[in-house]
Amino acid sequence: MVKGTNAEQALAGEASCSRQKKQQVPSIVEEEGENGVGDVVARSGTLFELDLLDCHVCCHALTSPIFQCDNGHIACSSCCTELRNKCPACTLPIGKYRCKIMEKVVEAVIVPCPNGCTDDDEEEEGENGGGTRTGDVVKSAARSGTLLDLHLLDCPVCSNALTSSIFQCDNGHIACSSCCIEMRYKCPLCTFPIGTYRCRIMEKVVKAVIVPCPNAKYGCTKTFFYGKELIHEKECRFATFIYAL
Repeated sequence: MVKGTNAEQALAGEASCSRQKKQQVPSIVEEEGENGVGDVVARSGTLFELDLLDCHVCCHALTSPIFQCDNGHIACSSCCTELRNKCPACTLPIGKYRCKIMEKVVEAVIVPCPNGCTDDDEEEEGENGGGTRTGDVVKSAARSGTLLDLHLLDCPVCSNALTSSIFQCDNGHIACSSCCIEMRYKCPLCTFPIGTYRCRIMEKVVKAVIVPCPNAKYGCTKTFFYGKELIHEKECRFATFIYAL
């Protein structure tokens, strides 16, 4: 870790990263309405490994709070208590540092009823108000879910699509490897050290999400792992406009 970084350097680095955000194609697309005004529409992706949203200890669906040990293993609150705050995978302490990004991912994933039910009202009513995402019904079969907020798969510092390695500070904020180096291993949100402890569960989630081409509404049927669609988009023959650089 590099010492001697002051607040001004951190803010300068953060400002530099924020300027790069304008160059990114975000997880929202702009559709032209009847009056010619663009409407912002959120894009979604498909998560093909729903077991990533289950506690690796008890296999129940994860709910907040979710905790992570220094080796990147996660567990639900109940398991942390039952195991006396010792990670069963590596014996390191677990139960103090939350994996807040996974808490957001869990809340942003929608899954269909395993019985093929299409009644929205029935799907939205779960034991704890969480819909079909919670309970044993989710892990009864290997199914996919829809991630409604693709921004959760972007680095919050540079807004680029996250790839391995993904790091987390003790307050649960995440950043990509490049931003950790650029910010001199100091979290821009809380100034805690970042760049040592990996968020391995998010690395797995990113690799398990498939998204359609942003030009799917114009006829493109290709799908990609999240982040890879940006390369294709520049060459897609269904593109109707060119993004400004």
